[in-house]
Amino acid sequence: MRVIGALQAIVACGIFIMPAFGNAGEVIQASRERSVEWTKNLRLTTLRYPANISKAQAASMAKEAKEAGFNAVILDGHRYLFREDDEVYGPKESFFQYAGGAPFNQSVAEAKLVTEACHEKGLKVIGHLTIGCVTKAYLDKHPEQAVIDIATGEVFTNQFGAQTVSWASNPEFRKEFFRRLEHYIKETGIDGLMVDEAQWFGPTKGGDPYTRAAVKRDLGFDLPPNGSGGDWFTTANPDYRKWVDWRAEQSVATQRQMRDLLHSLNPDAEHWIYISSVGHPYAYYDEGVCADNLIRSADFIGVESEPPGRPRQYPYYWKNISMDMKFLRALSENGEAGSRSWALLYSESPLDWVWNYYTATAQNTRMWWEIITDQKKTAVPPLLAWDVAHEKLFEDCTSAADVAIVISTANRLKHPNQGRGWEGSVWMRGAYNLGSFLFDQHIPFRVLTDRHLQEGRFENAKVVLLPSMAILDAQQLAQLEKFVSAGGSVIATGEIATLDGTGQPADQQRLKALFGVRLDGSTISGSTTLSPLKEMGLPELKWEKERQNVSLVSGDAIVRASDSAKAPVWVEHAFGKGKAVYFSVPLERSYQTQFYAFEAIEPGKYWKDQRDPLAAEWLRAALSFALKEPAVTAVGFPKGVVVDAWSQDNSNGRNLQVYLANFTAAELSSGIVPQEMGEPFPELDLARAYLQVRLPEVESVKLVSPDLAASLDLPFEEKEGVTKVKVPQLKRFDIVVFHQKKP
Repeated sequence: MRVIGALQAIVACGIFIMPAFGNAGEVIQASRERSVEWTKNLRLTTLRYPANISKAQAASMAKEAKEAGFNAVILDGHRYLFREDDEVYGPKESFFQYAGGAPFNQSVAEAKLVTEACHEKGLKVIGHLTIGCVTKAYLDKHPEQAVIDIATGEVFTNQFGAQTVSWASNPEFRKEFFRRLEHYIKETGIDGLMVDEAQWFGPTKGGDPYTRAAVKRDLGFDLPPNGSGGDWFTTANPDYRKWVDWRAEQSVATQRQMRDLLHSLNPDAEHWIYISSVGHPYAYYDEGVCADNLIRSADFIGVESEPPGRPRQYPYYWKNISMDMKFLRALSENGEAGSRSWALLYSESPLDWVWNYYTATAQNTRMWWEIITDQKKTAVPPLLAWDVAHEKLFEDCTSAADVAIVISTANRLKHPNQGRGWEGSVWMRGAYNLGSFLFDQHIPFRVLTDRHLQEGRFENAKVVLLPSMAILDAQQLAQLEKFVSAGGSVIATGEIATLDGTGQPADQQRLKALFGVRLDGSTISGSTTLSPLKEMGLPELKWEKERQNVSLVSGDAIVRASDSAKAPVWVEHAFGKGKAVYFSVPLERSYQTQFYAFEAIEPGKYWKDQRDPLAAEWLRAALSFALKEPAVTAVGFPKGVVVDAWSQDNSNGRNLQVYLANFTAAELSSGIVPQEMGEPFPELDLARAYLQVRLPEVESVKLVSPDLAASLDLPFEEKEGVTKVKVPQLKRFDIVVFHQKKP
C-alpha cells in the first residue's frame, strides 16, 4: 500500500527536548479556524464493533447510540494498525484479544463504514488507536524495534499482555506508523483521534540501541548497561532526572506530531489525550507522562478515574475524583481548549453510573460513558435525557469560586525532599487535603497551576492557598505581589519560596516583602503546642510534625499564634490593599483524607478518619480573616453535600449556578467500613439550609433537578447586592440558578 500526502511535510523522525511542563511564554499550538461546539455538550460512549461488521449492523449500532442520547462515539476494539492479513493473535496476548482488531486494510475499511453510519445519525466519531503496543509476531519480524528493560536485559511485555515497541526513537517504526495513521485519518473521516500508549511502562524501559543513541545525542551520557541499573534509577541521580524529563518530552513531541497531522487533514478534528489519576506522580516517573503536558500535546484533555478496590469504590472517592477534575480543568485553561475537559469513569453498577454522573456534572466536566451494558441501559437513559434537556446550563461555564488552591507541578515533581518519584505524593496529598477541607466546609473553590501564577491569571479568586510551595520562581512571586497589592489575599503553609524555579536556594527579598517573614531553610522537630491569641477564640493545637524555622522581618507583621518556644507560627502581614498569611506548619497535612491508594477505603476493613477538627478550625479562621465577603455562602448543609459555583454569561444576562450533590452516604468516621453503603441518597434535614450569593439585581432564582418534573421558582430576598434563598429539597442533585438580567 502506498500512502502519500501531508505526512511528507510534517513527520520528522528525529526527537528533541523542550522545556519540561511548558513555559509561560510557550505557544501551545498555532490558532486555527475550527468548530468545536459539539464538545461543549459532549455525551460520549464507546462503540465496540465486531470484525466483519456489515453496513446494517453499523447502522443499527449508530441508531442505538443516537436514540440513547449520545452525540459522539469513540471507536474501540480496533486500535492496532500493524496486524497483517495472515497474522493471528496469540492466546496470551490479552490486549490484542480485547482491543487489537482486524488486519490493517480491513480495519480501516470497517472504521470508515462505522464512521459513515454514525455521521448519518449526526454522531461525531473519535478514532482510538495504540502506538506503543505491538504483537510478538511483529517483533519477530522487527526485533531491533523492541523495547529492552535495562534492569533485566530482556524484551519487555507490559501489563496489558502486549510487547512494546521503541515508538519514541526508532525511525523505521515511526515512519511506518505515521504512514498508516495518515491513511487511517484520510479514509475514515473521523472527527477526533486518541492514541494511547505513547508511554514508557517504567523508568528502566530504554535499553534498545535507538533509545540509547538518542539519549547520548540529546543528553550527553550513556544509560546503564542492560542487566544492570540499580542505584542509577533513583531521584538522587541528576542524570536519572534528566532521563525522566527527556522521556516526557518524547511523549509530547509524538502526540504533537499526531495532532498536527490530524489538523492538516481535517482542521475541525480534535486530538484527544488523557491521563490516569491526574494528581499522582507515578504517571510521570513510571510512565513518562505528565499532567501539565497534556494541553501541550492535544486539543481536548481528559482524566481516567480509577479509585482503588474491586469493585472500584467510586462513591467513597468522590473528593479525590473531584480534585482530579478541578486540576484537569485548570490545566485545560492553559491551552486552546479553554475550560473544556472530560472524564472516563468505569462504572460497574447502576449506582456508579448515577453517582459518577453527578460527580462529573458538579465539576462541569463532560463524561465518557464507556461500554453500553445492560446495567447502563437501565441506569443511564434518565440521566442522558435530563442532560439533553438541560445542556444549555453547562455551556461556557467558568468557575465562580473566589477561593483557589494552587497545584504546582514544580513542587509535586521537582522538590528534592517531597516532590521526586513516589515522594511527590507527600506534596500532592497535602494539596488534595486542602480540597477535602473546602468540600467539607461547603466552600466553592477552583484550582490554579504554576502557569496561572506565572501569567498572573487569578481568574475570580480573592484568596489563593499555597500549600507548602517551596518552589516559587521570581515571576510567580511578583505576580502574587500584584495580586495582594490589588486587594487579594494569599495563605501559605510550611516551606514557602525557599527554592527558585531551578530548585536552587531562592533570593528571599520578595518573600520578606510579601509575608514579612524570613525562612532559613531549616526545620524544627519535636512535639509542641500551637497557641493562638486569646481574642481569636481558637483552641490550642498539638503539633507533632516538622515546622519551619521562621523569623519576623517586618514590624507590621502580626503574630496570631506561636509555638511552645514563642516562635511565630501564624503570621499575618498587610501588603497594599490585601494581606498575606503564613503558617510555619503545613496545616493541610493534619486534615488527611484518602488519596488514591493511600488511606484506602475498603468495605469490611478498618478505616481511620485523620481529619483533625482542630486543624479545620484554624484553617476556617484563616479563611474568614482573608475573605470577608465570599461570592457564595452555603449554610446548614451536612458534611457530604457538594457545593460548587459556576458563572455563565448568555444573551439574556448572567447566571450564577450553584450545584448541590447529596453525597452524605459516603461520609465515614473511624471504624469498619460497611460492606454495603445502604441508602445512597438519604433524606436530608434542610430546615435551616440556605444559600447566599453576592449578585445584585437578581431577576429570578430557579431550582433545576433531575429529581423534579419541572424547574421550581424559588422565593428570594435581596439586600445590598446580596441574594439569599432557602433550598427546599436536595434528593440527589440540584442546580440553583440565580439569573441576573442583562442591563
